[in-house]
Amino acid sequence: MSALLEQLLELTRPPHLRLAAVNVHRVLQDVLLLERTSTADALTIRCHFDPSLPDVWADEAQIRQVFLNLVKNALDAMERIGTLTISTRMETDFHVRTPGQGRGRQYLSVDVEDSGPGIVPEDYERIFTPFFTTKNKGTGLGLAVSHRLVTQHGGLLRVESEPGRWTRFRVSLPVVTPGESS
Repeated sequence: MSALLEQLLELTRPPHLRLAAVNVHRVLQDVLLLERTSTADALTIRCHFDPSLPDVWADEAQIRQVFLNLVKNALDAMERIGTLTISTRMETDFHVRTPGQGRGRQYLSVDVEDSGPGIVPEDYERIFTPFFTTKNKGTGLGLAVSHRLVTQHGGLLRVESEPGRWTRFRVSLPVVTPGESS
């Protein structure tokens, strides 16, 4: 009950981010370490990390919560049997210009992909809506909270899926630019 209340509060409270340079790979490793203890032998976890990537400009605790939600959802969708693939890369398809900066802000993306049943097209519009869930025991708050947190960071959370085959959530976060410091 307390976890549910905390998620509800997260949706309603104004953002208070403690931004700093964050190594997204370290955060992902921490999340995977937490989840590995409860995974089945029939689960394969693949990590395709680009070690040359810069840090992201983020609130580490909040971004950890985003990835924890996405990994838990993926594992639940696969019933902890299948393949979970997490990969990182620099975004090359867009840059966001910030007032006062000559060049656009760059983004790093993290893909969390599972080999589960996928998402049916009619659920796409509601996937980030509070209380929408397809799980028997879900609250429908994890993706809504994750979407809000990523947006507060100036990032994007997108989903792609092929029903019956896979689902991929892509989190795009701004990287640290010269002059930003913790």
